[in-house]
Amino acid sequence: MVKVWIKPMTRASRRFVYEHIKDEQVLKEVKEKVFLPKDAYQKRRGRLPMYDSLLITIGRISRQKAEGVVHLLEDRFHRPVVWWEDTYQDDEGNEQVVWWYILPWRDPETGESIKTGKGMFSQLREDIMSVISEE
Repeated sequence: MVKVWIKPMTRASRRFVYEHIKDEQVLKEVKEKVFLPKDAYQKRRGRLPMYDSLLITIGRISRQKAEGVVHLLEDRFHRPVVWWEDTYQDDEGNEQVVWWYILPWRDPETGESIKTGKGMFSQLREDIMSVISEE
């Protein structure tokens, strides 16, 4: 069974992501594209957003379907998406493949935040499931 986790991450949660990245190239890419300093964004009026990044984790899908999810996220949010493959052992001791996707909460060019209206995360989950279920 495919599982999809969607989690908005605060700035303090960057450490969690750093601990789960084992590849140095991916770590460098995350630092350059996702975890930007505050002065990298265009100045906007009002308070800063609560979240820093959006983390999506999907288990038990093929690489081809994982690439389809990347295209969906790039088209929907118009932000750079960094993704990588990881493995973990389930309760029965079987090794499972998990795909991690992370993107910045604010657009680096405009400073616009992801709009989190009513049902946004459930709609995103449905869209991801439709991309995954396509054969």
